[in-house]
Amino acid sequence: AAAHLFSHAPSRGRTRRRNVGIARHDGRRSDARRNDSNRPAGDSFARLLAAAESAKKSAAADNTNSTSGGGGASSTSPPASPFSLAVCWLLAALALLGYTDLVPLVLFDSREAPSRLADRRRRPHRPDALPGAVLRPLPHHLPGVPSSQWEVRHPALIPIAAASFVLGSLPTPCGLPWYHLLTLPILFTLLVACAILPDASSSDDEAEKEDDGAELPEPDGGWKGSKPFERLPTHSKPVNYNLTLTPNLNDFTFKGEQVITVQVIEPTKTLVLNSAEIEIQSAKFNDASAEISFNTEEETVKFSFPSELPVGEGKLSMSFTGILNDRMKGFYRSKYTDSDGNEIRCAVTQFEPTDARRSLPCWDEPELKATFDVTLVVDKNLTAVSNMLEVSRTEVADGLVAVKFDRTPIMSTYLLAYVVGKFDYVEGRDADFIKMRVFTPIGKKDQGLFALEVAKKTLPFYRKFFNVAYPLPKLDLIAIPDFAAGAMENWGLVTYRETALLVDADNSSAATKEWVALVVGHELAHQWFGNLVTMKWWTDLWLNEGFASWIEYLCVDHCYPEFDIWTRFVQSDLSRALELDALENSHPIQVEGASVIRMLHEWLGQDAFREGLTRYLKQNKFANASTENLWEALADASGQPVQFVMEGWTKQMGYPVISVASKPAEGDDSKLELTITQEKFQLGGANKSDLLWRVPIQVLTATGHKHQLMLAEKSDSFTVPKAAWVKLNPGCIGVYRVDYSASMLQDLIAALKHGQLSQRDRFNLENDLFALAAAGRVPIVQVLQLADAYKAEQFYTVWSDLLSNLGSVQVLADHLGLLDKWRAFLRQLCEPAYQRLGWDARPADGHDATLLRSVLIGCLGRAGHESVLAEAKAKFAKHCSGECPITPDLRACVYSTCVLANGGVEEFEAVLKLLEKTDMQEEKVGALKSAFFAVSAVPEPRAARQRVLELAVSDKVRLQDTVFVIGGACHSLEARRAAWQFVKSRWSWFVEKFAGQFLLSRLVQLLCNDFCTAEDADDVDAFFKANPAPSAERNIKQALENTRLNVAILARDGDSVKEFLAQFAA
Repeated sequence: AAAHLFSHAPSRGRTRRRNVGIARHDGRRSDARRNDSNRPAGDSFARLLAAAESAKKSAAADNTNSTSGGGGASSTSPPASPFSLAVCWLLAALALLGYTDLVPLVLFDSREAPSRLADRRRRPHRPDALPGAVLRPLPHHLPGVPSSQWEVRHPALIPIAAASFVLGSLPTPCGLPWYHLLTLPILFTLLVACAILPDASSSDDEAEKEDDGAELPEPDGGWKGSKPFERLPTHSKPVNYNLTLTPNLNDFTFKGEQVITVQVIEPTKTLVLNSAEIEIQSAKFNDASAEISFNTEEETVKFSFPSELPVGEGKLSMSFTGILNDRMKGFYRSKYTDSDGNEIRCAVTQFEPTDARRSLPCWDEPELKATFDVTLVVDKNLTAVSNMLEVSRTEVADGLVAVKFDRTPIMSTYLLAYVVGKFDYVEGRDADFIKMRVFTPIGKKDQGLFALEVAKKTLPFYRKFFNVAYPLPKLDLIAIPDFAAGAMENWGLVTYRETALLVDADNSSAATKEWVALVVGHELAHQWFGNLVTMKWWTDLWLNEGFASWIEYLCVDHCYPEFDIWTRFVQSDLSRALELDALENSHPIQVEGASVIRMLHEWLGQDAFREGLTRYLKQNKFANASTENLWEALADASGQPVQFVMEGWTKQMGYPVISVASKPAEGDDSKLELTITQEKFQLGGANKSDLLWRVPIQVLTATGHKHQLMLAEKSDSFTVPKAAWVKLNPGCIGVYRVDYSASMLQDLIAALKHGQLSQRDRFNLENDLFALAAAGRVPIVQVLQLADAYKAEQFYTVWSDLLSNLGSVQVLADHLGLLDKWRAFLRQLCEPAYQRLGWDARPADGHDATLLRSVLIGCLGRAGHESVLAEAKAKFAKHCSGECPITPDLRACVYSTCVLANGGVEEFEAVLKLLEKTDMQEEKVGALKSAFFAVSAVPEPRAARQRVLELAVSDKVRLQDTVFVIGGACHSLEARRAAWQFVKSRWSWFVEKFAGQFLLSRLVQLLCNDFCTAEDADDVDAFFKANPAPSAERNIKQALENTRLNVAILARDGDSVKEFLAQFAA
């Protein structure tokens, strides 16, 4: 029964017909919410909801019966067959030997609610074994049991099973169900196992490793290598760190002293902490000196004591030293140049996920929370900030001051932060009187004003939305000169790249303002969702990041409605997630988390969703939680079986494609019958998967009526009112592709041409069709013909996505030697929209028109549009002379696509001068990328390209930008191959600088994703076999998969693409 209830595919293969005609849930809780009239219609969803509710009622009934004292219904549990009990205890014995994944399915009554089962599950052996994975159907074999072990141990299991069977079959006293008396047979089994299976026991360290084996998380969410690592022992935990650090910005070292209040839970002679690249001079626990030993590979330090430490609190004191490294992780060094040309050095931190150990020995796991008292001993002329407000500043010798900060709330080590250097700042207070400051490099404080404005709007929005107050007295945002990620949500001290925080009123583009608003919104959401409530382990990191990536758009939409930010979401988040998750080498939920949360929010309704979030935050504040805890809170608030529906989305890799066909309904000319079928969407090859999802589906008709249903089976049928066209997934809410029948697609194309589809639906139609073409479900030429219907399009997001998708076809055209014809195709496509907008902004232009103008001019410039090129060259000349600066919104497209892709030596040298002259980071990155485009037009492009590549790895380019600048070189097949050869020749340098960081995997992604030949794939494969890059392993596999997909597309559609492009004059 358990296997059936939690199957990913209930009742495969049956098709049912039903009527659909309901409004979306409003989220209000009431008994009527459970009535048929208020839930998505259809037998499949009714069965789905009934199954989950029946499980809850059965569990509740069992609890009642077990506590009632006679009378009424019998309290005896249903009898279990001898065979089932024997199997049950056989598997229990296997669990003693380490095969624990099957335990919850056999040790607990199958009628228990999913949440009760999930609460009892043990932690997974590996981080990539997703939470709740034990709820899968019982397999027909025992995974992970080597045949050699089975042959040796099988005879010994027989007496264990027999003895357990006898005890399990005994009558149960007091009317308790048999599974409440597991203690006796389990104890007996343990005794037998110890007596006849001595190898089943192990040392404390070995047992800990078996129970919590996992792989160390890398910053990009991957895992370092394949070697399991050992979680820290559970016999002790931190309560408070009293930390004093003295960074030296001359020799890039630091000294540290700390006293850790430790809770000893069980008597022990050792304490094991995480520590990396730190030398510990001395340590003691209370008055007992410690013997110190390091495990460099595991990044741990062990303190051994002559006698057992008593249970209770004690003080672990130590002195240590470390280095301020140059790898942008841990406690590291950074620098910038001020307006007078002086080099300003800084010491900054980046601890997520596992780099706090590079700054202080600590329990560096998210569940081992503690409070922190931080003191920084620094030069009196420097700024020092940390998570909390400064409470005192005391002068010490040699011009140093000891800056002490208030105690933090209880929090994980990865959220600790401190920064030392010279910074300006702007400050203000929000509506709740929280003190806010934005720190910038010296001379740039005005560039922090926009971020301050965003923060002042954002923090009160989240406080109201969550109905939970921001728990700290201040919030600082600081721009770090060298920063690997975009930003980091350290509690009370959020760190950013300059390009993600600073906005120059005169020189920043509209796109930059939008980006800064989103990043600020994202990191401030983490102050609640991630900081106040933290995941138990990195397996639930998707929930932290996915939620923040969703709600940042909700917040920006509230604060800046003119951005039309939700339309941007479907391109930047949903579309990207669908693209990556269609590959075989993907990861369940990691890339589509925000989109799944958005779909869940729409299904439950905002009121219920908000109520559930508030419950989740209040129930788990200052603690750790799992995905299942959120599902339970949302289910309680909405009355819907959230976990039951969501488990397929969080535990299965990929997502479905929904095929739909229509025909007149039998016996009713006023209705259409729609038949929908789901299967896993895959880009490469035939779909051999039988995975199914429980899919909330919305249907929109030409008359404006919306209908909602839950597809829980392989196929289903239902009726809708007859209309000129029918569209699934209106508003692009659902995380799935739609494959329409030929007649339905033609109806939608007609609606598109007549302007009857919304902006997001126009986006959704072309985006799905490009994906279907890549998967071989529709011809590429059919999609290229569809592009003609978008000539009248007026919105940035639709154009941006359409041109991005066409760019993937351009890669094929480049390989086929048809770039000139391809550019002619692009010119005729974009010309009408360009003529409507022109070069110059008009008073009536809004935010969207500003963004669209840059996209169209850039595309036409790359395509060789004569009048666009002439105007771009004229503007570039005036800009370089200082006569008339190019407007910020057009600067990037003029630099990189118009002049430089079609310029020469003069333009190439001019852009390098711009790079040296500007101190604005946004401008520097744009100029660097532009230089790569310029090299294709100079007389000796190879020499120029090598010059720019060497520049990218020099000290003139910040390390944080190197990867993205080189990625900008890949604008053509020739340039991509040249950049790849350069990276291969300098691979040891890249490994030294980026090992263990997401930047290495991003480099692989940018360079290797768009090759088109088997020879290229073989070259990439051979290189990484000889030069393993564990943190980029998934990106390498994805790059190889994409290359082989391109090879297949060329073989399938290459001739038809040639024929299509023949009509366009070069």
